[in-house]
Amino acid sequence: MQHPVLFEMVVFGGAVVATLVWHLGVGRQQDARRLAALKAARLAAAGPAPDAPAAPAAAAPAALSAPAVVAPSGVAAAVAAPAAPAVVVATTSPPTTTDPETQRGDDLHRPRRNDMALKNILVHLDSGPRTAERLALAVRIAARNQARLTGVFGQLAEAHRVGVVAEWPPAAYAAAAAESREAFSKTAGSLADAEWVDLNRGGEDEIMHRLGQLACYSDLTVLGQHEDAARRLAPAELATHVCSASGRPVLVVPYAGRFPDVGRRPMFAWSETAGAARALADGLALTSPDAEALLLYAYERNLRSEFAERAVALLKSHGVTAQFEPFALEDETMMDVLLNFASDHGADLMTLGLTGSVGLSLFDRGRPKPTLRELTVPVLCAC
Repeated sequence: MQHPVLFEMVVFGGAVVATLVWHLGVGRQQDARRLAALKAARLAAAGPAPDAPAAPAAAAPAALSAPAVVAPSGVAAAVAAPAAPAVVVATTSPPTTTDPETQRGDDLHRPRRNDMALKNILVHLDSGPRTAERLALAVRIAARNQARLTGVFGQLAEAHRVGVVAEWPPAAYAAAAAESREAFSKTAGSLADAEWVDLNRGGEDEIMHRLGQLACYSDLTVLGQHEDAARRLAPAELATHVCSASGRPVLVVPYAGRFPDVGRRPMFAWSETAGAARALADGLALTSPDAEALLLYAYERNLRSEFAERAVALLKSHGVTAQFEPFALEDETMMDVLLNFASDHGADLMTLGLTGSVGLSLFDRGRPKPTLRELTVPVLCAC
């Protein structure tokens, strides 16, 4: 058992010795010759030294005209040709650099695309009377941003049962889906890129799950506000679920009123929370360049943050001028505060940060939590 180990040690020692001999002997000599040749080439390319006598004037034309001479023999041509390009490259072609650091430095000064641009928009469709309102709004936003629009049809339905056999889809669902597809084609026909998708599910959990999955692939999801008095076509907590499940911004369109566009008079509900910060950042993509914005900062008395007004500077850096409105809470409910400021401002858009799946992070301080069902203007929510 000792012979293989001894053999390996001998082989390893021989490799080490050979490496040392190469680097200290033949290899070192070859490295020295290569360095000398490289130095000579650099000196030749740089030209004569400043105090060296200039070359005769006749020498340059002879060198430059060498490629045009037709040599009588192949050997003469092979010898004469290499000399001429060396002179031409050294005197007329400036060296180019492909240094990655230099390239990276140049990129810092180039204009960049808008990272907040909306290029993929999803809108939820059903057979309800408010679908046309939110579809028209989604088409307008997509057209303004040259975005792809995906219309997703999905509504609550039960499979048709004959005895113990269930058939899907039922006739009513299939008819509603066909009408939705036709209406989507007419309304979104002016867009360059539009697609209609059928969730092909009727259960509440399945609709929320599948729509949440699709929302992951969109920059903005447009949903309708739940109305208790209306026939249930979509899950009541669809908006909050899609927002929390996808991590993408959700624009909730109220079940009453007309909203042909958003972003001219936005109201940013601000708090120093992750949800509010994301909602503000996402709302910039919907805000018009000439918008008249309001930044509402509601806080518990004696708990005002000294940094809150910096949100105005944040908006200003993105080209949005906003009026700062601090409000100390006493006996008011947060819903009253939101609705009053939105009404006084004439807001056509509100941004809110959501907490979990039920509450609003701005108001999570022991007060009753308003829900998205009570708001009367389009709300951009983020989790």
